[in-house]
Amino acid sequence: MSLVDYIRARELNFSYPSSTRPVLNALNFSIQRGEYLAILGANGSGKSSLVRCLIGLLPVEEGQLSVGGFDPSRESELRAIRGEVSMVFQSPNDQIISTVVDLDVAFGLENLGVEPQEMGRRVDRALSQTALEEERSSPVHVLSPGKLQSLALAGSLAMEGSCLILDEASSMIPPEARASLLKLLDSLSAQGKTILNVSHSMDEAARAQRVIVLSQGRLVFDGSPASLFERPELEDWGLCLPSSLKLSRSLKALWDIDPEEGQPPVINPSVQDFSQRIFKRLANAALPAESPPRRQGPNEAAIVFENVSFSYPDGGGELRHALREVSFSIGRGQLCAILGPSGAGKSSALQLANALLFPESGRVLCLGVDTRQKKIDIAALRRRAALCLQRADTALFESSAAEDVAYGPRQAGIRGREAFRRAKRAMDSMGLAFETFQHAHPRALSGGERRRLAIAGILALSPEIYLFDEPTSSLDPIAREHTQALMRGLRDEGKTVIFTSHNMEEAAMADKVIVFKGGRIAFDGSPQRLFYDKNPEAWGLERPFCVRVASELPASIRQALGRPLDSKALTQRLLFLAGLCLDTQGAKQSPKQAPQTAKS
Repeated sequence: MSLVDYIRARELNFSYPSSTRPVLNALNFSIQRGEYLAILGANGSGKSSLVRCLIGLLPVEEGQLSVGGFDPSRESELRAIRGEVSMVFQSPNDQIISTVVDLDVAFGLENLGVEPQEMGRRVDRALSQTALEEERSSPVHVLSPGKLQSLALAGSLAMEGSCLILDEASSMIPPEARASLLKLLDSLSAQGKTILNVSHSMDEAARAQRVIVLSQGRLVFDGSPASLFERPELEDWGLCLPSSLKLSRSLKALWDIDPEEGQPPVINPSVQDFSQRIFKRLANAALPAESPPRRQGPNEAAIVFENVSFSYPDGGGELRHALREVSFSIGRGQLCAILGPSGAGKSSALQLANALLFPESGRVLCLGVDTRQKKIDIAALRRRAALCLQRADTALFESSAAEDVAYGPRQAGIRGREAFRRAKRAMDSMGLAFETFQHAHPRALSGGERRRLAIAGILALSPEIYLFDEPTSSLDPIAREHTQALMRGLRDEGKTVIFTSHNMEEAAMADKVIVFKGGRIAFDGSPQRLFYDKNPEAWGLERPFCVRVASELPASIRQALGRPLDSKALTQRLLFLAGLCLDTQGAKQSPKQAPQTAKS
């Protein structure tokens, strides 16, 4: 092994007892000390299994593996590896031990025998880095899933080892916390720490020095992010371009967003770069005013909250308020996004909506039924307004995937072939081919596959209202886009779809957006109003990239541009406006360059 190689794998193989193919298949790679590496791949490609092998949680069946010069297959060398390698697991519950926040952050340090004064310094610093100072003395069980993920990160940061491994560590945290985490990783990398970031975010991958991609257990790419984004196989590997690069390439047919010839490609062009180039192109155009958006008529209410308050005990004799006098309504057939920082009350609102929880004061109407009303069939109501929990594992308990998905229909009185017909249709619609996955044990699936299976269980019920809590968390980019399209399709069928998310590109596709902050409603309206008229950053949110680009343009262009919420709409409108610009300048254009009809 080279003196600069920190991690080295040669012909590395691993299989689970229940798997029909190797999870890791003849992997060969080296990672230098101090490298910042992104590990990418579709759900089930072997990413989590690989990093678990690195810290000795999974055995190496064949081949060789060394970490810092130590062999993780030797028990005597594992302590040395775990003393300098920290890992944030995909599921926070896999590594949270203690019952109080600061005690859990200190747990690993106590095992290493760190002196109390040094231990206190490290715990304080880790809590500060993860914005958990105010939760220092909180019982762990009252934390939201997003804060649990931050707690798992804090425990790993406190170890201050030479290598940090993150397995989807940003998948459940809000935009503000995610931005802070990425800046922290940049800083740690600059200090010489080895960073291995397992992620489905292409924007995160673009920040790394190097990327490796796994596909069905094999290493299919090893190189720079810029080289990866030139590969035509991206979609085959379950990946896609970063949103900014996707937009720049869509517009490249009209004008050059990339730098001058001979310069390195820009992976994430800045908002200012986009706006300046667009303004230069459109500055002399006679631009028409964009027609006002079509307003949606009144809807019969599917969910109504009337002055709803809810709290739960924090374990210390005090109550923690989840919702405080919350009022809102969501119409039938609407696609509604519920946003807000971790712990804002989003998950509690969904559980109140389907009568899994009941309000302390006020009332919740679900499909016209007061959930606190006596003598109602709660089980039947929950099947009509079905909830997919944020922690997908809590909803999976049968011995096979098909049995798990068929469980809901069976409880509704559907038996025999019809129950499995529903299970097959639901699994196929979530990209879990029934013929391949029907006998698989849910616990043998990857984190993203388990989430898709949990969603399939809700689809099999065919409810009137779909309640999804972070439905695309842990999904690879292609599966995420598929799930978003599925939610839009359910809305188009007349179903009511309500989902929570920390992904603003995802929120922009909704008909209605509700923002929670501190258990109260901070905003209730359209995504156009939220992202163009308000200041979402004040609530810990961020605007989609294309909205930031459009918002930087001069007022005359913004007025003509309208309020596009995604890259496709922005591209169509810009191409149309640029075509008008060419017309006014007497330039000849092709239909491809300037479509004559484009909807914003």
